Amino acid sequence: MHCLGCEGLEFFLTLPEPEDEGAELNEFELCIKKLDLHYLPKICTILERYHFGMRELGQNESIEEYITALRKLAATCKFGVTLEERIRDQFMLKCSSDKIRQELWNKDDPSLHEVVTIAKSVEHTLACVGELEKNKYPSVNKISPKNDPQENNVLEIDGKKDEPKLSQIQKPKFKDTKCFRCGNLGHFASYKKCPAVAAVCKLCGTHGHFAKCCRSQKDLPTTSVKVVQDCILMVEDRVTEKKYPKDIVKLGGVMCEVLFDSGAWLTLMSNETFDKYLSHSVKLKNPDVIPGGYGGQAIELRGNFESEIEFKSNSIRGKIYVPVKGDSVISWPHQKGLQVILDPNNPTPVILKRDFMNNGSKICEISDVVSDGNLPDFVN
Repeated sequence: MHCLGCEGLEFFLTLPEPEDEGAELNEFELCIKKLDLHYLPKICTILERYHFGMRELGQNESIEEYITALRKLAATCKFGVTLEERIRDQFMLKCSSDKIRQELWNKDDPSLHEVVTIAKSVEHTLACVGELEKNKYPSVNKISPKNDPQENNVLEIDGKKDEPKLSQIQKPKFKDTKCFRCGNLGHFASYKKCPAVAAVCKLCGTHGHFAKCCRSQKDLPTTSVKVVQDCILMVEDRVTEKKYPKDIVKLGGVMCEVLFDSGAWLTLMSNETFDKYLSHSVKLKNPDVIPGGYGGQAIELRGNFESEIEFKSNSIRGKIYVPVKGDSVISWPHQKGLQVILDPNNPTPVILKRDFMNNGSKICEISDVVSDGNLPDFVN
């Protein structure tokens, strides 16, 4: 206590008494035990036993070294009286040699000393057998082939000829051998009686092989080839908008710019025009048709009303439909009633003479209009 000093003595007096302070310990042993309980690290027995169970015999580790390592690990495992059995079981389970493990498991409850003795004996026996197997076959210093076909299988081992038996010499098999001169099976190209030895190839003109086995490229006669200059053709995909003739038509007393569409079967007044001029005075009726556009989609209608349709000096009475979206359009039946003929080269619709309309002949077909925009002679 004197060597601890004042601070050490004060700290020592705060340490708890050991649980077995009633045991016969002198004053010095009691002090050492109190200090050990405070400073020595706590040991987890379960973790120490786990490390003990995971220890295996190393590849180059001897049996004595492995047993010593197991004893060191078992010192903190608190095995008690079963220490020797635990080390024995661990050695038998983790031994790397199957031969040693087989010999040990043939014994009925051997002791640790017996296990170590048997393992050393088997290990020594295996080492001796390996040494004998190594010296069983002499080393081969040189292997040289002979020119004589009958001596091709003769080996020189340490300067001595080792001639194999006749049964050990395997004769070459020619059944699957293919000659590259004639293409037949059963012989090599060096065979003197090959049928293609004196043959002349019909492809290359050389001797010694058939045409079917010729390896040279055939020189075929060529004809004159006309070189055509390469060109790049670019195709531009454009969708041209069809232009319909336009003119001023009075619909319901309102002057409107309308399209003259020969494919339309309903006369339309745009929604904007109707709201601006007629919504306060004209009441729309429910639409009685569901028209479709050129794309196959239905055209939504607000309604329709009946009124006069006037173009220049002609007029008719018919139904006018108001679409939710779209421009004002004069239908094909109303164009016919207004005596209008369309010229693809003239953006302005033309009115035919009334006497021609009453004649009953076909009108308003594009084929009846000349390409220069003038009316046919029989119209005038």
